[in-house]
Amino acid sequence: MKSFWPILIVALAALFIGLFAGQREAGAQMACGQRADMLPVLQDKYGEIQRSVGLVNPVTAVELFFSSGGSFTLLLTNVQGQSCVMISGTQWQDVPPPQRLPGGDQNRR
Repeated sequence: MKSFWPILIVALAALFIGLFAGQREAGAQMACGQRADMLPVLQDKYGEIQRSVGLVNPVTAVELFFSSGGSFTLLLTNVQGQSCVMISGTQWQDVPPPQRLPGGDQNRR
C-alpha cells in the first residue's frame, strides 16, 4: 500500500505555488537560502526534522519538516541546493489514513 503523504504534499505545494505565485507585492521577499544552512535552523530553533519528501519535477523537490510540538515548514528545494520556505505554521497534526471502502480503488483505473 502506497503512502498518501507524498501525493498530499505535492498537491499542497502546487496549491500554495498557484495561490501565491502572482500575488507577491513589490519588495516582498521569500525566505530562501542554501538548504545546508536552513536545516540546522529548522532543527535547532524549531525542533523540526524532515518527515516527507516528493518530486515536483526533475529538478525540484518539496520537503515537509515538522516538530513534535506542532510547528511545520514546507520547503521547495532545487538540485543546486537552494531552498525556499513556501509556508510555515503551527498546530501540525498527523491524521490516520482514510479507511478504504470494499472494492473502492480496485474499480477505478
